[in-house]
Amino acid sequence: MVWLAYFLLLFSIAHDNWGTVQNGTELLQCITGKQPLVIFTTAYQEYAIEDYELNVIDYMLKPVSFDRFLKGIQKVLEHKQWMEYKRQNVPSKESTTEKNYIVLKVNQKLYRVQLNNILYIEGMKEYVVFYTTKQKLVIHASLKSLEIRLPQDAFLRVHKSYIVHKNKVSNMFGNQLAIGDKYIPIGYSYKRFIVNKIF
Repeated sequence: MVWLAYFLLLFSIAHDNWGTVQNGTELLQCITGKQPLVIFTTAYQEYAIEDYELNVIDYMLKPVSFDRFLKGIQKVLEHKQWMEYKRQNVPSKESTTEKNYIVLKVNQKLYRVQLNNILYIEGMKEYVVFYTTKQKLVIHASLKSLEIRLPQDAFLRVHKSYIVHKNKVSNMFGNQLAIGDKYIPIGYSYKRFIVNKIF
């Protein structure tokens, strides 16, 4: 198998007394051309890495154990596999039919999940949970990678920990979206886009 040319950077995030992000993120924003895959490490748990508009694969809280480090590297390898799969399976110009499903690997099983059956997706540290009309599936991935895989006309990131199927949202109440009997929180930085993209 021929891999795409990727390189990995591990950056440490530092913050001053006013919460300003320094060091790793500032350097990363200066990189031009092909963007690297990035793993951030920090001692500040309250900063959600998904809020940064960077190509971040994982976020590790210091001190980082060896097992946790290996999980981060596994995410990088899975991301490379997915990008290679996309490269080899680019639909031809003659093909106008888009896939209406996504393939998820859960333990040693592959599940073919219809996109229209997905209600919402929740990020839980190094895992994500797919809530569907039929079942709940837990996979080892990041919400950032799923934003790339899922069709943007149907799915929307509404919080650092949630992606929703737009057609499954029944109403918006304050800073929450209702999907069935579940209320999904809306992140502050996402709220201004939600009304136009869902309602």
